[in-house]
Amino acid sequence: MWTKAALVDNARTLLCRSRIRNLIIKRLVTPYWDEPQMTEMIATWSPTLNQVEKNLAIYRGSWLEQFTHRSLNALFMETFLLIIWGFWRAGRLMLIGMGLFKFGIFNPEKSNRFYLIGAMLGLLLGLGIIITGIGKLETASWSFEYSFFFGTQFNYWGSLFICYAYVYIVMLCCRNG
Repeated sequence: MWTKAALVDNARTLLCRSRIRNLIIKRLVTPYWDEPQMTEMIATWSPTLNQVEKNLAIYRGSWLEQFTHRSLNALFMETFLLIIWGFWRAGRLMLIGMGLFKFGIFNPEKSNRFYLIGAMLGLLLGLGIIITGIGKLETASWSFEYSFFFGTQFNYWGSLFICYAYVYIVMLCCRNG
């Protein structure tokens, strides 16, 4: 049986390792992309006006017209992306949740002030990190090279603090009916 500190420590270690591993893999793989692959990725990242209008036309159409487009996207999201990203992140966050449970964060006997401070800190830190990331993306002109490698890091880490804030907000709501 894991202690509360071990749960949180292992989850934190796994979160950090996975992000570092992803950055290393991206850095190791992209130099070996041939020119057409790199051009395709950059084109996907920065669609032309014609591509944007085509996409808008699909989503402004009837449900049946959208079905094919949405079903292909859903298949990608619910298989490949879930396996390589979602499943692992969810598992790590569950470990953090178990650690928070063992630390007594979900204990309704804590004060309203405790939950209010936790929610405020989570929101301030999370939004601060995410907004900093948006500023850096703007400075880099949302380029593929920056966004693909480092641009996602701010949202990834900021979202964890936002998640903590939501936990504290839900506990505050549970305490006060």
